Amino acid sequence: MSVVREEGSVDIPLTGNDETFGLRRSQQKPSCELLKLGVDIGGATIVQQLAAGGMGQVFEAQQHAPSRKVAVKFLNGHGDSFARRLLEQEAALLARVKHPNIADVYTVGVYESRAHKYQWIMMELVEGSCSLTEYAARKRLSLVQRVHLALDAVSAMTAAHAKGIIHLDIKSSNVLVGSDGVVKVIDFGIGRVLTEKTVWQSVPPGRVRGTPASMSPEQRAGRDELIDARSDIYGIGLLFTELFFPQSGWKGSRPRVSVEAENKEQELYCAGQYPVSRGASKDLVSVIAQCTRQRPDDRFSTMREVEQELTRWVNGQPVLCRQPSLAEFVCRWVVRNKVVSCFLLLLASTVISAVCAVGWFAYTAGVAQQQAITAAETARGTLADSLLRQAFSAERDHHSQMVQDLLDQREGVLTSLADRVPARVVKSTSLAIRTLRSRLDDSSSFWGSPGDSMTAVAVSGETGVAIASGKDGRVVLCSLRSGHIDQLQEFRYETGSRPWAAAISDTGRVAIVGCDDGRIHMIDTEEGKAIGVCVGHTGPVYGLVMLPSGEDFISAGRDGRLRQWNVQDQSKFSVLTSFETSVYGLAQSPDGIWIAAGLRDGSVRLWNKDTGQEQLLSGHQNRVFGVDFSDDGKHLASASEDQTVRVWDLEDLTQHACFYHPVRVNDVRFCGAGRVASAAGDQLLRLWNVHGKKHVRTLNGHEGVIWSLAATGNNELFTGSGDGTVRLWEDAWDPQPKCVTEAKVHTVSLSADGRHLAAGTNSGSVTIWDAATRTLITEEQVSELPINEIRWHPTLSEFSVAGSDSTVSQWAFESGQSSSDRVSPRHRKPHLRHIRTLSGHRRRVFSIAYSASGASLASAGEDGTVRLWKSDELKSATIIHHPGRVFCLAFSTDAEPGRLATGCEDGTLRVFDEQGEQIEAFHGHRGQVNALSWNRRSGHEWTIASAGA
Repeated sequence: MSVVREEGSVDIPLTGNDETFGLRRSQQKPSCELLKLGVDIGGATIVQQLAAGGMGQVFEAQQHAPSRKVAVKFLNGHGDSFARRLLEQEAALLARVKHPNIADVYTVGVYESRAHKYQWIMMELVEGSCSLTEYAARKRLSLVQRVHLALDAVSAMTAAHAKGIIHLDIKSSNVLVGSDGVVKVIDFGIGRVLTEKTVWQSVPPGRVRGTPASMSPEQRAGRDELIDARSDIYGIGLLFTELFFPQSGWKGSRPRVSVEAENKEQELYCAGQYPVSRGASKDLVSVIAQCTRQRPDDRFSTMREVEQELTRWVNGQPVLCRQPSLAEFVCRWVVRNKVVSCFLLLLASTVISAVCAVGWFAYTAGVAQQQAITAAETARGTLADSLLRQAFSAERDHHSQMVQDLLDQREGVLTSLADRVPARVVKSTSLAIRTLRSRLDDSSSFWGSPGDSMTAVAVSGETGVAIASGKDGRVVLCSLRSGHIDQLQEFRYETGSRPWAAAISDTGRVAIVGCDDGRIHMIDTEEGKAIGVCVGHTGPVYGLVMLPSGEDFISAGRDGRLRQWNVQDQSKFSVLTSFETSVYGLAQSPDGIWIAAGLRDGSVRLWNKDTGQEQLLSGHQNRVFGVDFSDDGKHLASASEDQTVRVWDLEDLTQHACFYHPVRVNDVRFCGAGRVASAAGDQLLRLWNVHGKKHVRTLNGHEGVIWSLAATGNNELFTGSGDGTVRLWEDAWDPQPKCVTEAKVHTVSLSADGRHLAAGTNSGSVTIWDAATRTLITEEQVSELPINEIRWHPTLSEFSVAGSDSTVSQWAFESGQSSSDRVSPRHRKPHLRHIRTLSGHRRRVFSIAYSASGASLASAGEDGTVRLWKSDELKSATIIHHPGRVFCLAFSTDAEPGRLATGCEDGTLRVFDEQGEQIEAFHGHRGQVNALSWNRRSGHEWTIASAGA
């Protein structure tokens, strides 16, 4: 043990050449006189001197009681208080820990000679001892034996650390091995207890304690605040280097062993000197390298970890501080488990040999063919499963068409398997697939009659009144004005009278239905009653056209006759012309001159009402079920059983485009300029671009054959299907009607009158959109930070913004329609005008809400408060504190004063009165409450719906 001091400006080199470690003679304390043999120091008799150094001398002595050989260490100096405290500290430290590899301390005392007092400590004598490295060299120990010795020293230090004691002077001379081969760690003279003040901590700062060659970087730098158990780990790492690699190139100078080059040199030395594998060498060097990292945080945390790593190494297991390769891991496992490895190798060889033998003798053309068939079926089954997984994934992303395509592909795969579908493959009739298909509905609204089949539909473009007829004789009048199908009236004819065609006047006042018994029923839609029946056809009526006047209509059917009827006088009818075969489709040109008829023979006939002239359009190979004129009268579309829709140019009577379908096409309609919709037998509604001659979109929703199709004045589509439903398709040409912004939308709010939509983005901008046309009206940058919520005033054209800047700002939407000359040109355009900014929250504002009248505004924030503001005040009138962040709030919609509900981070929904007093609390959410809404049940009774994390 040595102490190096720095006093004043004197430069004291740390040579480490001797036990004085560079101390000047003037700095060394006087040594105790040489004790003669047989001197009684008080309880023990000196036998011989064992060692002497810069700080003291060690003697062998014979203790009187009990009688035993002991080691007595004297400190140089005349019994000063520092020496006394030093010995007392060492004795106290060793008394706290008992371990077979730590030399025991017996007692301390004072020896007086010539008026001088010399402090001594009596401890266990390690007989025939030498240093750890000297013992290993003398015995020529193997690497494994050296590691076992190191483990004993590490075990001793682990026990000391467990008692909170650190050594701080670990070196070869302080780790002795007795003649019996037992390792003993000695000399805790500069050790300390981590949680207590030691004698060394009372020494003035700037002094370095320990043996320089064994010091950790933090010891050498005098950084006492960094010294802990990891300093001993550094010392033990240096001891490992000296013990395991005694002839390495850095012996004596002890450079850092964590450098990559030194690690490599150690690995080569280890592999060359000891009979160990390269992997074991790398593991051992990795343990040493981690022990001797320069930064304490990079070393092992505890001496226990070092002990565990060395134990793993001894047992042939990989160390944790180095990740071995897979091959190295397997090799080590084989070495550790030789019997099991041999058994597995033998078993694998036997299995492989048996399989090869069986395969060789069983290899025939028939088996090979069967294997190929089985593999193909398995592959198809796997493909079917993969397509189903993709379909579910696409459904989660709202790609309806992709889902339908994937399910159709899957059906094709399963069809190819016939009755050899693997048992593990999900059946098409399973609940999961039926549920998935039920979600594939692109329609905006539907009305259904289970078990029925809706065979004919018609729509009045002006009034939005629609008529739908079913095969059981039912006729339903509906309103489409609200964007939904609302039933108005229902009629039912006698059993056996199945409707096949329907038409309605432009005013929506009169609707007509043609049935398979040849009768045509007329209905007054306003009064909701039948007004007459037209009888004259000898077979089913397949086509009806209401003339623009609304007083007359034209019919055609299986008998091939084209008749014109008067709504007021059903007895007045005339046969306009006759065809030699059945007429299925019927349409009138916009100018009322031409009548188009789709015939059973696959032809389309054009008949001029004024001249009686007839034109023939040929090209279809089978029955033509539907025809329709474009709005400009220049084109005619026809739908046929030959699975095509053909568009004809009426100026030169030639085919303009042909659109192919996988099944028969039952009806066709023009929907605006250059656009055609077709209804097919595969349950799909298809949209086509006439001028581009290409498919635009496929709409899903029906689960049965689509029999009929009609277009509204807004180019919406109305269909009737064999699944018993009629469906309305809004924005059919836009797969996803939307308002697009350049930034991520955080919140949206619809004005009270439903005319304007406000959107707040993460960039701090607010955009105002026309809700009907989805066109952008104005955009304003209201904040530099993201907007968390927007709420329109319930009665005024203004809104409030909850910002991430802890404020609530209020803005007025100016439509800019003023024509006054005093209004600037800028303000004649729609714009936002800032009204006021409400401050009070300390952090982000998450949610805001207006009361029913708009007189009060509530805001909820990240600071755990809800603030109530009056419409004409800039300071909150009431502050309601919550135990966590408040994510949502809402006022009840009844008259003032209303109730305020809040959703908090603690999963509790609270209700407050107008004074901010809590009147109710609802518990049940396991996480934060993210949204809530008031719902009226009856009278003054309300319920609150909430959604949580």
